[in-house]
Amino acid sequence: MNISFDLKTLYGQNQFPVAAGRGKGKVEISAKSGEFNPQLWTSLIFGIAPTTNVDGVVDSAIISLVSGTTTYNITSPYSGKVTDDLGALNLSTGQTMQKVASSPSAGQYSFSNSNGYIFSATDSGAGYKISVSYSYTAAANALAPDAQSFEANNELMGYTPSCSLYLSKTYGGRSTHMYFPFVVSNDFSLSMKNEDFTVPDIKMTGLADSTGKVFYINTI
Repeated sequence: MNISFDLKTLYGQNQFPVAAGRGKGKVEISAKSGEFNPQLWTSLIFGIAPTTNVDGVVDSAIISLVSGTTTYNITSPYSGKVTDDLGALNLSTGQTMQKVASSPSAGQYSFSNSNGYIFSATDSGAGYKISVSYSYTAAANALAPDAQSFEANNELMGYTPSCSLYLSKTYGGRSTHMYFPFVVSNDFSLSMKNEDFTVPDIKMTGLADSTGKVFYINTI
């Protein structure tokens, strides 16, 4: 947490100011947590509630076509519906396959929700890594009863979700507690690192509430 003010200073003929007056002030709060909690992020940043219609889940599968076979049908987890194809890689050659609308030749494939993947007879018998995106309704499926989806909308400018915030610190048998009655978030980052933990970073600003209070500090 950081509290800062603009400061206007008055100088005479000497090097240091002889008077000062505060201008605008601001309370900036930054929080990082290893807890992966999308419901917290989305309610604080976007003010949205979760739904059970889960969309855009990515999954990968490694398949091997039996010689003479050119088709493969994807079955998504949780009895979902496959909604999109995200590519195919020939594991035998390392080649990224080219997607075509129909009638694939060597090095190509086609995909549709009804027919699945279709490869050429030339590529039959090779191993492939394929990625797909799928959707499902979690409430209707016992395998994923806790699944949730959050959909961010393009709101009008000025729309700003708010909340209250409690901070506490205990040391040496004493504890300090801070309460911010009116807080908004203006920054959220989620770095996807290959060799490190993903730690969400939320930045917030404390404002004055309807009674003019910005924060409370209590020591126990």
